[in-house]
This record gives sequence, structure tokens and C-alpha cells, in this order.
Amino acid sequence: MAAKHDLRADRRAPAHAAPPTRRPLSNAALAVIATFALAAILCVMGLVSHAVESSRSAADGSADAGSDATLATTQSASSGATSAMLGELASRYAAEGEATQKSSEVQQAIESVTAGYGDSVAVAFVSLADTDVSAGVNGSAAMHSASVLKLLILATLLDEAATGRVDLEETLTVEPDDIVDGTGVIQGQGSGTTYTLRDLAYLMITQSDNVAANMLIERLGFDAINAEAASLGLSGTHLSNEFMSSKPGVGGYNTVSADDMARLLELFATAQVADRDLCAFAVQALADQQIHGAIGDGVPDGVTVAHKTGSYGSVENDAAIVFAGEPYVLVVLCNDIDNSTADQVTAQVSAAVYAVTNGAA
Repeated sequence: MAAKHDLRADRRAPAHAAPPTRRPLSNAALAVIATFALAAILCVMGLVSHAVESSRSAADGSADAGSDATLATTQSASSGATSAMLGELASRYAAEGEATQKSSEVQQAIESVTAGYGDSVAVAFVSLADTDVSAGVNGSAAMHSASVLKLLILATLLDEAATGRVDLEETLTVEPDDIVDGTGVIQGQGSGTTYTLRDLAYLMITQSDNVAANMLIERLGFDAINAEAASLGLSGTHLSNEFMSSKPGVGGYNTVSADDMARLLELFATAQVADRDLCAFAVQALADQQIHGAIGDGVPDGVTVAHKTGSYGSVENDAAIVFAGEPYVLVVLCNDIDNSTADQVTAQVSAAVYAVTNGAA
């Protein structure tokens, strides 16, 4: 069956001429993660914080998201710097204690915005300070994914790398039939260019590059990617077709649920997919996102939002890790709503959730 084109590409085109704008991690963003194994959480938060600072200086000399300078932003932090960061975080953890339960307040805040939109809006929230604090509407509903599904492709690749089944330094060459429309820079460079799997993953997330995503799908296989979803308990998430491609897939639409994407981002943020260094790479790529969704519009300047958008036609999705004083994951999926309204709804949900968890912006 030919792929359906109207649900698998980001509508917005990223700015390619300038390096991505990054919001620096504030001290408040390094809040405690009280319900996870302390060592694992502190390590990944330390890696992400240092990587964001490293990427800022690396990006100053980059004008092309596909250049070596930009791709170099994904390197892990040094062990010495990480150790110093962990010491600081451990002291902060001991001083601050556990997060306050806010589930009912967050639920009310979400419903105050989404009431009246019925099944067209799905939201999932989980606090990273206390994962017993969660809320949402229509969280388990399978929604059209657009490019948010690229998070699953990333998780599959990193799990395969962690077990040694793939090498992220393996190279693939772009073939003529790999070129598709939609977002990304590879299509403009044409066939014959060569990328590592790591580079393709980075471009798939930061640029939402459709060519990169499809090359990774073909390298990994539909079966492996959908098996990854099943192994992680993502029951509403399924890859059926490549992005903006007429190549045959397995039929049907690409779907995700808000709960599934929140769970997947939680696993990245807490180093429970692949390993700690690979999760740091994933979160760094999300923080380097060049297509900015409306979740970021609902939080103050200076708060890092590491996220993945998905936008095409009447589909407008955003899935984010928000590194605020009380960090959290927020996913807003809008289907069958005009894009302008969807952006407003997402920004309003984001602002309402931030106000409850971290105070007025």
C-alpha cells in the first residue's frame, strides 16, 4: 500500500542558515529526581547540563545543521566535570527533599484548557521530581503521530547500539529513492552523501529530517521498531509507513498516544533506555531542536525545553522534557484542529501546567 502523505511530515520548515537557539539550563532546572535511583538520575542530568553548555560553544561556528561542528554538539561530558556536577546535585537533593503531590491540581489545570475539544486533544504529564505526580486527558488514545513517532525510531536505534547490534559510526549513503519532501536538510544535498547512523539520528531529531528517519527505518526494519514499542509497553504507538514516502510499509497510519510519548521521554530523561551516555545523546538532540513547538511558548525564557514536534495538515503535536525547577514531561497531541488553534491550546496547557508545578511564569 502506498504511504499516506498527509500525516507523516512536519509542516514547518526549520531555519537552516543559523545554528539552533538554545535556552541555557538554569540552576533551578537541575532539580532533584526523588523517586528514581539517585545515582542514575543525577548522572544523566549532569551529562545533559554539561552537554548543553558544550553545544553552545560548538554551535557558534556552525551554519549548517549537517556540518561536523553542529554534530559534534552531541559529545558526552567529561568525567571530571560530571563528577563535580554530581557532587553539587547530591547536596541539593539532600536539602530539598521530595516533591509535593500536585496531581489533582495539574489535572484541573489541563482540563480547564482542553474542555470542549473532546477527542481532538490528548495530554499526558508526569513530574520528574516525583513520578507519582501525573495527569492527562485522552492519554491512551491512539492519535496520528506525524514526526513525534521519530522518538520511537531513536529509542530503537539507541537500544540496538547499547546491545552491540548496530554501531552508531556505521555509515549509510543517500540513494536517489531516499529523497523525500518535507522537513530536513539532506534532501537539499541530494543523493551520494554519506552519514553515520549517529548523524542521521541527530538530524532526524533536531531538523525532523525525513530522509534521515527513513534511512534509519530501512536500516533497523519495521519489525524491530514496532518490537521496541511493544517491549517498552507503548501500546498506542505503531510505525506503519515511512515519512512522506511512496515506498510500501505495513499499512495503516503511524500512531502514538500521549501516555506512550510521555513514558518514552521519561525513560530518556532517567537513563532507562539503552545506557546513560546514549540517553544523554538523545536528550541533547531534543534540546537542540530547531523546530519549536508551542510547549516552549508556555514556559519562561531561560527554561530548557528538550522536545520533538510533529506537524502536518490537521496534526499538531509536541512532546517535551521541561527542565524547570520541578522538571517534568509534557505531551500535547492535537488532531483535527486547525494549526493556529492547536498551537494556542498547546501553549495554554503548557503555561497552566508550569504555573501549577513551578509558579507563575
